[in-house]
Amino acid sequence: MAVQNIQKAHYAKKAIMAKGAEVIFDGPSFNEFVIKLPASFSEINKNLFEKGMIGGFDLGTVYPELKDHMLVAVTELRTKEEIDALAQELGDQHE
Repeated sequence: MAVQNIQKAHYAKKAIMAKGAEVIFDGPSFNEFVIKLPASFSEINKNLFEKGMIGGFDLGTVYPELKDHMLVAVTELRTKEEIDALAQELGDQHE
């Protein structure tokens, strides 16, 4: 299960970067990573929710210097299709 988490998180990170999102802190990670959002966290999270997706954690609530940064977590429960859909939605926010 842990290997699946790592593989899916790595896939998600690459898919999100390919759509134009900026991944922050490029060091090793397990199943979480941070992305910088092109608009306000609340706006993007609202858009994701309207499409049936639950976005990540708003890091700006605990670290003001990370305003509009999202902590994304990927587990073995997420499918490739779900990860691709999230990457597409986040990429659409950059256009």
